[in-house]
Formats: sequence, structure tokens, C-alpha cells
Amino acid sequence: METIERKAEEVAHNSNNLNILKKFSEIVESKYLAQVEQDYIALSPGLILRDKWIDKSEISINPIIHGTNSI
Repeated sequence: METIERKAEEVAHNSNNLNILKKFSEIVESKYLAQVEQDYIALSPGLILRDKWIDKSEISINPIIHGTNSI
């Protein structure tokens, strides 16, 4: 009987911990999701330009690295 009671207490304790995490997740989502979305929108154009610059640099450098430069 003690084992069952102990297991029941463990399950109740774990369930309480999960509820705390769920509540925390809901609070964080409601507070910060809008900010993360705004930051993504604001920063995306700069990241796209940086990606294009990196790609262009790789195209320019690859022939030199691989010895296929015609200079």
C-alpha cells in the first residue's frame, strides 16, 4: 500500500511540474512572441543581403582555392 501511495505522490508531483512548465510556456509566448516576430521582420532584409554577399564571395574565391583561376 505504501508503494502505491508513494507512486501516486510521484505522479502528482510530476504532473504539477508539467503544469508549471505549461503555464511558464504560455506566459513567455504571450509576452515575447510578438517581439520575436517583429525582430525577425526587421532583421531579415539584412540577413538576406549578407547571404547574397557570402554567396558572391564564395563564387569569386572558389576558383582560386581549387586552382581553376584563369588569371
